[in-house]
Amino acid sequence: MKTEDSNRESKLKSEFSSTSSEKKTNWIRFVKWLVYVLVIGSIAFTIWRGITEIRNSSISVQDFNWNWLPAVSLFYFCSISISWFYWHCVLIGLGQRPKLSHSFPAFIVGQLGKYFPGKALVVIIRTGIIAGPNVQPAVAATSVFIETLTYMAVGAGVACVLMIFFVDVGPWLILLGCGGILAAGLPIFPPVFRRIVRLSRLDKLSPKIGVAVANLKTRTAVLGWCLLPFSWLLVGLSLWSIIQLTGVGSVSLNELPRITACAALAIVVGFLSMMPGGLGVREVVLVALLGPLDPEVFTTATTLIVAVTLRLCWLSTELLMTLILKGFGCVPNARSKSINAGNEKQIQ
Repeated sequence: MKTEDSNRESKLKSEFSSTSSEKKTNWIRFVKWLVYVLVIGSIAFTIWRGITEIRNSSISVQDFNWNWLPAVSLFYFCSISISWFYWHCVLIGLGQRPKLSHSFPAFIVGQLGKYFPGKALVVIIRTGIIAGPNVQPAVAATSVFIETLTYMAVGAGVACVLMIFFVDVGPWLILLGCGGILAAGLPIFPPVFRRIVRLSRLDKLSPKIGVAVANLKTRTAVLGWCLLPFSWLLVGLSLWSIIQLTGVGSVSLNELPRITACAALAIVVGFLSMMPGGLGVREVVLVALLGPLDPEVFTTATTLIVAVTLRLCWLSTELLMTLILKGFGCVPNARSKSINAGNEKQIQ
């Protein structure tokens, strides 16, 4: 009798476990499709708005010098590659063991999430791809915040240095840059970040976050401040190339400090505004910094075209890289990661 009861109980537990597992799988599938829809919708809106703004301008796309397009994309790709490498280093600094073949696709595909308001999809996409046996999901999400805020703090710092020593601008722009350094940089300075984690009780929510943050050293932040200025220089070169592409004005490379400061400050302010892709916010900074080059050429209308074209070219680069990575099967999924983990255990 007891044997029958125990068999019945184990059968009920098995059925309950199977039902729970099926529900969890359905929820995961639903969330994945929701993310796909949100990303595609955000990208479509960005493209539609960009094309509409170009059509409504006095500048014709037929007059664009498309020979500059490879340079725009190449500079941008090299820029985000440096950012990716720093993110990979942050993961290692948090005690994780990411693979380059996983972190690179996660970073590239995650770039598409920034076109959705709030930037939350960047964290979701990157974490979903990189998380696995060697990288804990909660720690992966934490690393995205650290890398992104470091990148923005360095961008604000680069803009401030260039505006103070190389570019003649109004004091309000310098103060805006200093505010960007504090807003983005202070929260992720390792001692401050560890305190924020304790005060917010994130380590209670996931003990692995507390352990990972305890491993975070100041040298990781120093690495970012040494490495990421080169990323911002490449962003400046990409903006300079897009000015040549649109043909709105003739700007020599001697103006690269102004162009780089302009790009860095515009992106940082756009990010802090939490608008999708910095829509509308970047243009204000671009007009303020590019206008003095030639007020008759870099008007609000022409500067808007530069900003819109740059956004569309960067988006095209991200989409192309995502399609290439997907086409070659370089974007890992849960099944492939679990198979690799099993193979590694067998080897060990």
